[in-house]
Amino acid sequence: MVESRVHKEGTKEHIALQKVVERFEIAKAADTEIKNRHLDYYKLYRSQRERRAGRSSIFVPMIYSIIETMRPRILKGIFDKRPYVTVLPRDYRSVPSAEANEKLLDFQFNHHHVKLIEKTEDWIGQFLMYGVGVAKSYWDVTEKTITKRASVATNAITDEKHIVENIEDEYLLNQIENDEAWGFSTEEVEQDVTTYEGPNFDVVDIGELYVAPNAQNTQESEYLIERYHLDLEVLKEGQKNEEYKNIRKLEEMLKDSEGTIQQETEVDKRKSEMGHSTQKEKTDRHRTPIEILEYWENDERILVAEREVVIAGPEENPYWHKLKPYISVHNNRLLGEFWSIGEIEPNVDLQEEINTRRNQRIDNINLSLNKAFFLVNNAKIDEGKLQNLAPGDIIRIKNVTRIQDAIQELGVSDVTASSFQEEAVTKQDMQMTSGIYDWYSGKQPTQQQTATTVTAIIGEAHVRIEMKIMKFAMQGLAELAQHFIQLNQQFIEDEQVIRIVGEEGSPHFASISPHDIAGFFDMQPAATGVDPLANKELLQQQAMQLYSMMREDPYVNPALLVKLALKHFDLVENPEEFIVEPQMAPPGAEGQPEGPMPPQGQGQ
Repeated sequence: MVESRVHKEGTKEHIALQKVVERFEIAKAADTEIKNRHLDYYKLYRSQRERRAGRSSIFVPMIYSIIETMRPRILKGIFDKRPYVTVLPRDYRSVPSAEANEKLLDFQFNHHHVKLIEKTEDWIGQFLMYGVGVAKSYWDVTEKTITKRASVATNAITDEKHIVENIEDEYLLNQIENDEAWGFSTEEVEQDVTTYEGPNFDVVDIGELYVAPNAQNTQESEYLIERYHLDLEVLKEGQKNEEYKNIRKLEEMLKDSEGTIQQETEVDKRKSEMGHSTQKEKTDRHRTPIEILEYWENDERILVAEREVVIAGPEENPYWHKLKPYISVHNNRLLGEFWSIGEIEPNVDLQEEINTRRNQRIDNINLSLNKAFFLVNNAKIDEGKLQNLAPGDIIRIKNVTRIQDAIQELGVSDVTASSFQEEAVTKQDMQMTSGIYDWYSGKQPTQQQTATTVTAIIGEAHVRIEMKIMKFAMQGLAELAQHFIQLNQQFIEDEQVIRIVGEEGSPHFASISPHDIAGFFDMQPAATGVDPLANKELLQQQAMQLYSMMREDPYVNPALLVKLALKHFDLVENPEEFIVEPQMAPPGAEGQPEGPMPPQGQGQ
């Protein structure tokens, strides 16, 4: 039974509170081990390793390299072509509406306030590191007060003032323009402006996301809970706008208790691992962070503060689409499971093996160069001098007949050669697991690898990245576009003017009304699944291979082969400039005839 000092037992709010808190505890207990593993993956990505005094503690950032080789390729594959998502009509009558939605969506996706590419980079990072990336969509109205210079109309008699550009009353505007009592001046004024109004999204910290134990994705989960913190002053302001309720009761409860819940969050744990203390943030007397549990079912929403006060709901899902506003993208899925496999999980032991062998090799070298000694207990030898030997040093020994009786060098075998071989094998295992070979991340192949071998390996990695691009584009970007369109249909009430960028980059403007965007549509991401970077590398390899094979063939035009190879390299803007006509050797040169032969019978 969940107790509350605010809500009476049996009331609607108390029943809702009990459901949210009990399900939060169930989901939290079910995911504890997974969240602990995610913290370990984060430490591996950040190259964190326990430091050992007097021993090598190097971390070889192989996992970081894998993630940061994949991430930009997926990002570029998704956003390589604009518009990023094509809106498809479901019948011929909705073709104009689909086109209007596509233009509006493209404008919003590229609005600087939405920060689509920047946020998607974080989204892809979670997708690769932990196997699951989650984003949350919402309707965003951002306002702020700015200071600017503006034309101000002032009535000399009544001292009444109006900012001219804000006057909507035509009668008043006509009066100001024609009445001599009104004068105009340019002044600095403060004005409340809406910097953005439209759909938006944020990447959710999956460490603070809790799903039903049998969930497979965010939409099919029976319920979903996101935990975060809001300052008490933000909640007070929200109650004025009827966004929250019971905030005064929450304040009274906090006064009677020892303060707010101080449980360590997943963000706190990650910061602590990196040496950043969060204690100062928690004791900031100017802030009162309140724990919020935001609970969603497809048809219900509840907000609980400090696990005791319902500050919103229980209410029907406020969105017309009747979906949870969360979108999950899964990397390597497991049937029937929410938590999928990322790129770190299969490489944990291999990363540790590489670190161990590298540090053992360095320790071996150090022991070979800085000798260790056996020293008899009663031998009178200056140990400090022995530990800090320098060229030409003299170590004085007393009461010893033979030096071997007092001190003896510890023999250390040189194992660096075998260690290099073992490390190379482990790296190859990691490359096979991830599909990210040295050549794929920019390293030049050695002389032992043929162009055919390199092309085959790049092609294999190419297929893996293609699959991830397609998966993220369909599960993530297409679903996000669907949420944006449905939010537009719900919240846009007036005609809007949007900027449209043409094929040559020149902008023009169009008006879109709520009627223009009505209907149901399907989403088709522009990303074809082709990794543009890997595809370019593959074409370069194939072109060079074709040139090597065919350049000596008398039936092939070598100039066309050169042109074909050069057009796949960004450094060459115009391959035609590299093509020159072959120069004919002068008569009599080697391989050329001496000159025209005289007619038969002449010169005899």
